[in-house]
Amino acid sequence: MSDLGLNEFNSTVERKLGSLEFQVPTEVLSLLGSFLFEVSRIFSGEMVGVYVRGSLACGGFDQRASDIDIFVVLEESVDATVMGKLKTIHEGLREGFPLFGPRLEVAYLSRADIRKYEQNTFHPTIVKRKPLHMRLHGSDWLLERAAVVDHGIALLGPPAGELIDRISGDEIRTVSEEILDQWISWARDEDNPEWHLPVIHKAFVIQSTCRALYSAIFGELVSKEKAVAWALSWMEEPWSSTVRKSKEWRFESGEQIQIRSEIRTFLGWVEKSKSEILHDRKSNP
Repeated sequence: MSDLGLNEFNSTVERKLGSLEFQVPTEVLSLLGSFLFEVSRIFSGEMVGVYVRGSLACGGFDQRASDIDIFVVLEESVDATVMGKLKTIHEGLREGFPLFGPRLEVAYLSRADIRKYEQNTFHPTIVKRKPLHMRLHGSDWLLERAAVVDHGIALLGPPAGELIDRISGDEIRTVSEEILDQWISWARDEDNPEWHLPVIHKAFVIQSTCRALYSAIFGELVSKEKAVAWALSWMEEPWSSTVRKSKEWRFESGEQIQIRSEIRTFLGWVEKSKSEILHDRKSNP
């Protein structure tokens, strides 16, 4: 892989993503080509595979707000020296691709670590426009594995299912219920600093809650967009109004303190009605 030039990596990305149902922005294609080129120069023969996941892979990618989610699988774990080199690469990509570079979210895992999710493990990860750091991977990363197996696009390497053990529907339901409970607990904590994040984060909260509800019922993963459409098909007011507004919040800036109460009320309803929702929606999909 290290012998390939930037043009070859750009061609790989265009070939792999050119068949999607929507047109991927040119800057995204160039960003991913440059990313592959730079990372391959560091890891050379240590690269096992690189996988696009998230909305770019499974649908619902919106160039105004969506992130670009990637798994990089290596033969061995990343050491401190390589971490420094990767940080430099990501800083350069943010500067070189100002629209989408800051939205590149990457997790670097070894072949052994990607095989099966292990609790309380830390891996080099860049998320939420933060610098690359050793990040604790919670149980939601089990769902990330399931998503890349079911919907991921291999830019390099074998199909993800050859590297990741199959994750059952029951495992997906269990973790999705845990995620629901985490959002409910988060909403109760009025001092959580994430309340001060821009309103796009609140859209993420509402839409992730919808997706967690869907997965807790059906034991499968779908895009946030599909989960939102599903929620709107049965939720009554005022809950449906909150979900509908979250589609616009994704593109608004600022903190907008006035919506905090609405978010807490929505998640309070989810907490109170969770058992009923899970039972009724399973019976009436």
